[in-house]
Amino acid sequence: MLKRLLKDLSYYGISSFVIKLIAFITFPIFTRKFSVEDYGVLSMIEPLTLLIAVVIEMGSGSALARYYFGEKNPSVLVSTGLWLIAFYAISITAVSLLILFPFRVWIFERYAILWIFVVFSLLTTIPQTIQNYIVQVIRLQFKPKKYMILTALTSLSSIACSLILIFIFDMGLTGFFVGALIGQCVTLPYAFSTVKKDITPKFDKQVAKNLFHYGYPLMFSALAVWIYISTDRWMVGEFHSITEVGYYSVAFKYATIMQYLLTAMGNAWSPILMKLYYENPNYKYILGKFFTLFFVAIMLFALAI
Repeated sequence: MLKRLLKDLSYYGISSFVIKLIAFITFPIFTRKFSVEDYGVLSMIEPLTLLIAVVIEMGSGSALARYYFGEKNPSVLVSTGLWLIAFYAISITAVSLLILFPFRVWIFERYAILWIFVVFSLLTTIPQTIQNYIVQVIRLQFKPKKYMILTALTSLSSIACSLILIFIFDMGLTGFFVGALIGQCVTLPYAFSTVKKDITPKFDKQVAKNLFHYGYPLMFSALAVWIYISTDRWMVGEFHSITEVGYYSVAFKYATIMQYLLTAMGNAWSPILMKLYYENPNYKYILGKFFTLFFVAIMLFALAI
């Protein structure tokens, strides 16, 4: 178990590092076209898209992990969950746009956010949440290499499309949002190909019911996390200006180094956790010992930095 954990941790760690490195390298490039106010707009839209994504996913990743290793026919479970998340993504995004449409003028006057930015950022959540679900399947199948390739390709394609639209077609912030949407859509076929053996037209109502009942309560804990990580930007925007939000968002990106380790650890450990639950009757002792060691390691790492 430890060998597999360390191996998977290395792949997930590299993946997280590569994505952050790409963002770090391209940051000076984007600053040639974007002002501090533009970064403030990006930072204010991010919580909105994250909120919609939380509602769309509705704990589906955790629900899938809960039943995956105990399922005799995983393809039915995976396919049902995929069609369910696709339905959620399309319907919830459409409803969200309809609800926000009457407030488009107020959103622009208060936060300088154009309606077209909102539209494309929310549309991006459709392929993004579908791809996040597929990524979860890849993790449960213990295929960290595919995870690393898929996440790197998605990040690269989104940034490449955005750069082309911004610098060649001079589309500004609109180019950033359109490029992100195109990048997600471009890599979606490859994402499907990584789990093609588990994707069928089948949709099991009972499986869908189980996924929904297990997953939707977890949405509320995700919403609590969303409030925690988003309130700061909205408070800065309310009490100061969109420019101050831009300064804050840039500084915040450089203050999250611990997230590298935590993200990689979460991606590597959760599939092993569920597999232990189903296959090892002594899983409680193993988990207790592991988390004790992990707590000590994370505290030493935090003190070191």
